[in-house]
Amino acid sequence: QGHRVADVAYFIGEDAPKMTGVRQPELPPGRDFDYINAEVIEKSLSVKNGVLTLPHGMSYRVLVLPPQATMRPALLRKIHALVKAGATVVGLPPSRSPSLEGFPKCDAEVRRLAADVWGGANTTQPGEHRFGKGRVVWGQSLDAVLEALRSKPDFESAAQFRFTHRRTADADIYFVANPKAESVATTAAFRINGKAPELWWPDSGRIERPAIYDEVEGVMRLPLTLGQNGSVFVVFREKAAPQSERIVSVTRDDREILSTTSRRVIPPETGDRPNTFTIALWVKPDGATTLPPEANHGVLNLSQPRNEVFAPPHGNEFGGAGHAGSGLAVGRNGVCVLEHGAEYYAAPLVYAGELTNWTHLTVVYRDGQPSLYLNGRLARLGLPSTHIVHSGVSQGSVATFHGARGGFEQFGRALSETEIMRLVESMPRPGAGTEGLPPRLTRDALGLITAQTGWAGNYELHFADGQKRSLNVPTVAAPVEITGSWEVSFTPGWGASAKITFAELTDWTKRPEDGIKFFSGKATYRKTFELPASQISDFKSQTILDLGEVRDLATVRVNGQEFTTLWMAPWRVDVTAAVKPGVNVLEIEVINPWNNRLVGDAALPEEQRRTVLLSETVKKGSPLLPAGLLGPVRLLSSATVRIE
Repeated sequence: QGHRVADVAYFIGEDAPKMTGVRQPELPPGRDFDYINAEVIEKSLSVKNGVLTLPHGMSYRVLVLPPQATMRPALLRKIHALVKAGATVVGLPPSRSPSLEGFPKCDAEVRRLAADVWGGANTTQPGEHRFGKGRVVWGQSLDAVLEALRSKPDFESAAQFRFTHRRTADADIYFVANPKAESVATTAAFRINGKAPELWWPDSGRIERPAIYDEVEGVMRLPLTLGQNGSVFVVFREKAAPQSERIVSVTRDDREILSTTSRRVIPPETGDRPNTFTIALWVKPDGATTLPPEANHGVLNLSQPRNEVFAPPHGNEFGGAGHAGSGLAVGRNGVCVLEHGAEYYAAPLVYAGELTNWTHLTVVYRDGQPSLYLNGRLARLGLPSTHIVHSGVSQGSVATFHGARGGFEQFGRALSETEIMRLVESMPRPGAGTEGLPPRLTRDALGLITAQTGWAGNYELHFADGQKRSLNVPTVAAPVEITGSWEVSFTPGWGASAKITFAELTDWTKRPEDGIKFFSGKATYRKTFELPASQISDFKSQTILDLGEVRDLATVRVNGQEFTTLWMAPWRVDVTAAVKPGVNVLEIEVINPWNNRLVGDAALPEEQRRTVLLSETVKKGSPLLPAGLLGPVRLLSSATVRIE
């Protein structure tokens, strides 16, 4: 079955029955951890070649003790033995037992054992003590401790991807996820040597063998692109190709577009620092939001409709009383920064102004006081918070936002105005790109390399042994947007007209007809379009249907041929096998959840309702969720070139 790979074991302590503990010092980026309890330490943990090991194969480089002054003598005897055998332990010495068993001798034994392991050192200052083959460390970061053990991060990426790593008898399996609501391209590094990567895509079951990767100092590097909130299994099981067959970089028209060279990994000063942090994103609201009076105390009317980009999480998630999570609501009529804590829900910053197009929005907290920048310019300085404020980006819900947005950039410091303006220039505005599908290089079972690209140009492939190969893609058909009116058929009996014509693609909740605005269920979009022969004349080309945005499921049929059901971004399907020169028939079945019908029924007399709720979890006036085929719908072409 294999086991997970983690570098750090955090002991949860013995103060009360629990399943988790604290992580102090903080886990460094690129590492994974387990919580471990006293029973596992006493009965199962051993040391092999300086590594803490469990019988089923799980191992850790470091055991971290919680900041507690108590430990039972039996447990400390085991830690004493582990360090003596070669383990590295991080933490302060205990001074007494949490139990009265054997009192007062138990406390005396704890002090004696601690004096052995920690050497009676002054632990008020950072330091370490070697005991037997191992050592104890205190007051130092885990980064420094693991670096001293010559332990490299298990996973690195300039993008803030999340990961977990599992090892079986014949493979290393990484699950890598993109937490951002935008496509992200980066170079990732894995603590693997001698094995070739495979990409197993969970949404489709497709398995790819990348042709571009390289091994440097025992670390495997490869370019990795993940779509909006996308994920992939990166599997290492086969022997790596020789240097003469490994591509390490690709240029197009003399500009590098793919590379195994890691840029700066793990950007500094990322994450949340209470009271001082920066959040930035591109946003385009599609509705209004309530703009309450500015306040830094009390509870505002929670039933007010707020177009939340992310909801403020409760302060208890960060530290209990006195703490608050921050949130953000954006509408066409303005912006408000929200804070949520115990008996506290207020908006310390409220800006009233028109936002009708894509806007770059930056919220900066400086010593607990929020400020708002629009397109790099200061728009509003809010009230100083009365709480310890934490960024709510990673915890806040984004399910009810009406509009479009890009991914978040977050910094654990307050950016200057110059830095904010540079951020406006460097963060790509969603929807700004017009090029087709980016290049993808894969290797088949026979070792032959195939390049698929929607970009014409002169390519040069650089191999690990220094050799180069040129590749010319003279033309690729430009993306074609399917515009004009659509015939839409709704499932009868649920309030909408059986058939209606949409002059353009739009959110159902923006329609004037209540039957469509509050519709929940299935609707079928139908349209004919003409495709010139030049678009698909090359038998080596691919045709990809891109639906833009869908809420929330879509099944595609082209000329009567049904394809897969799409349920996440990017909303794309390969329709090469179905499209033809001339007239084509496109049908897209779209299904949304029950929320909107429930909201509509809540405003109707009981005898007119189509749904029944046992408890009033959805009320009249509750936010409607975007619904339908939102588009734009495009046909993207991709040329396929086989490289001998």
